[in-house]
Amino acid sequence: MPARKRNREINIVGISALDVFCNTVGVLAFMLLLFAVVTIDLVISARPKPPNPIVNLTILTARNLPNAIVGQHYDLALSASGGVAPLRWKTDETRLPGNLQFNPNEGRLNGLPNLAGEYTFFVDVEDSPTDKSQKQTATASFRLNILPAEKAPSKLSLLWQWLLLIGIMLLILVQQFFLFILSRRQSAEVQGGLRKYNVRMIIEPDGQQGLSGNPPAVKEAQQEFEEINKNYRRLKTISWGALAFALAVYIGWVFTMI
Repeated sequence: MPARKRNREINIVGISALDVFCNTVGVLAFMLLLFAVVTIDLVISARPKPPNPIVNLTILTARNLPNAIVGQHYDLALSASGGVAPLRWKTDETRLPGNLQFNPNEGRLNGLPNLAGEYTFFVDVEDSPTDKSQKQTATASFRLNILPAEKAPSKLSLLWQWLLLIGIMLLILVQQFFLFILSRRQSAEVQGGLRKYNVRMIIEPDGQQGLSGNPPAVKEAQQEFEEINKNYRRLKTISWGALAFALAVYIGWVFTMI
């Protein structure tokens, strides 16, 4: 049985007069709204703007400038607030310290100072307003102290420092060696006294050293040992004084050579 063909339905949508009217009104409304927005923006833009408030021109840099040193590059920019940019600086360059220049566009003082001393100079700054009647000018007096060149460190300074350290150590070692020899000498004299008087050294119950033997011999030995100790203490004090004096003389000499 032959298959039947289904008829395809075709819908034709028509545009009515009402649709055309509504579309036209919508387009006109949109264009009217756009025209109103543009007109309002033009009106607002055409309104005169209020003038900017005038801010007083003031130099901010401290009047006592940082110190300069002879032979060392100096660079300092002055600063100001207020006014209308660009700012223009000026000064009497004949009053500037020797070998320093002033840049009027940047308000910068730089150069290589070559003469120590205290200098005072005036600097003016003016702004650049459109209305010349509103031009402002500020003036300030500055003081610059140029210090003399610092003493260049000696190439031998490090060597002298080592010599100072080594010298102090040697002096202390000599003094300690002297005390060691003195102590050995004292010990030898004590041992000789013990044999001479036929006495011996003992430790008392309280922990102190004492002598044991014939009482007259013990008494003579004690007197001799006290004299030995007295001489030892005197020589020890002298050695410390000599060390202090030698250190003072040596350190003073080293510092004069640096």
